[in-house]
Amino acid sequence: MKRFIFQLVIFLVVFITLGEVVIRVFKWNIDVPTTFLDKKDKLIKFLPNETGYHSLGHQWQTNDFGYTGNNPKKFDKLITVVGDSFIAGFMNPNDCHQSVYLQKLRPEFNFFPIARQGTGVLEHMQRINSIDSLKPILNLIYVEEKSFLMSIRDFDKENSTTQITLETGKIHHAKYDGSTLKELLRKFKFGYYFYRQFVLKKDPEQGAKKLTKPTNYELVGRFIDYIKVNYNTDNVVFVFRPDSDKKTVELCSKKGLRVLFLKSDDNYKAWSFENDNHWSCVGHDKSSQQVSEFLKTLDL
Repeated sequence: MKRFIFQLVIFLVVFITLGEVVIRVFKWNIDVPTTFLDKKDKLIKFLPNETGYHSLGHQWQTNDFGYTGNNPKKFDKLITVVGDSFIAGFMNPNDCHQSVYLQKLRPEFNFFPIARQGTGVLEHMQRINSIDSLKPILNLIYVEEKSFLMSIRDFDKENSTTQITLETGKIHHAKYDGSTLKELLRKFKFGYYFYRQFVLKKDPEQGAKKLTKPTNYELVGRFIDYIKVNYNTDNVVFVFRPDSDKKTVELCSKKGLRVLFLKSDDNYKAWSFENDNHWSCVGHDKSSQQVSEFLKTLDL
């Protein structure tokens, strides 16, 4: 019996070791950035200057500020590019990010990406406030109607992002679910691969969470009034994706928010990945061209 147990242990050690090597060599794993709670501004951020590989084979990186992408070369004439997973872009190579395309199109400015998956407008506004000392001249916030609704606790409880209960004015900060066990599991590539394949069963980045309830425009209107009173929206442009709800766009404009409603084209399907609604390189390229043209109309 002891011999059998000994052989079994040896087999498991060899099997796991070989599995770890194969997963790392062929990059079958999905590296997830390490997150932490910044107690100063109560925002969840990525560990600065970290790298990893996506399942599509490319490498991602985080900058000095705990966001994906490179640091701005300079901080004068700074324009932030704010958003959720569409802007965080872990599924895109480093040269295929919205901020990179904009930097090439408008080199007279410096673009700074600020994004985290699963976040809404209220958290976007708080992130802008957190880097106020850098004095950005403009903040581009990429949104859809869901970005507003998921910020409103009265509409639906969403722990992944900062929310407000409009009835009471109470702020609910995003719930931080990091743990030592999760971090150890991420470093154990073979175990993490099986965890994602057989426990999670799907990549949480695959597509955006769909709304299960109809848009409540009365709540959206009240939320817009709230952010206008409590945050500086004068230097903010809300960039709506082409498939966003038109009524939400019109409501934002009517309430005095500056908006840019991106237009689709005949090849709009190519804007996104085949089995994922996040923007591909085509989507980032096409959208950045429209944003670049819009910037020419502003006095910056």
